[in-house]
Amino acid sequence: MEKMAREVFEELQPAVDSSKLQMEIEHLPHSSGDRAMMHQVFVNLLSNAIKFSRNKEPAKIKVGCSIEGDEAVYYVKDNGAGFDMQYAGKLFGVFQRLHGVTSSKAPASGLPSSNASSPATAGGCGRKASQRGRNDLFALRAR
Repeated sequence: MEKMAREVFEELQPAVDSSKLQMEIEHLPHSSGDRAMMHQVFVNLLSNAIKFSRNKEPAKIKVGCSIEGDEAVYYVKDNGAGFDMQYAGKLFGVFQRLHGVTSSKAPASGLPSSNASSPATAGGCGRKASQRGRNDLFALRAR
């Protein structure tokens, strides 16, 4: 998983001003599952973290993992735009925009596909925490 997170970040590098970004990828334990789906989940979560923290100086993104029982809980945390937790239920709906059009011009379809693709292999991206204007944390569970 750690190697995959690093590979995805490298894929996204051309679209990133790396002089303004602090990326930290902790040790991530191995997990079984569909590699293509897990790759797509990391693409979606890291893309959103980059997109919504790009106006911060520096933008900070952290990828990590904690162990809860027999599950690894992988997470992506950023210091980006954040969102109001009262709208958390809308976050994984296709084209549900929780920020104004000026904050991002990209389509809002990445997180819904993360949630749709990951339950069968990783328990979904169900855990999320945020404070509007401060940060976001998205996590997925895997065995």
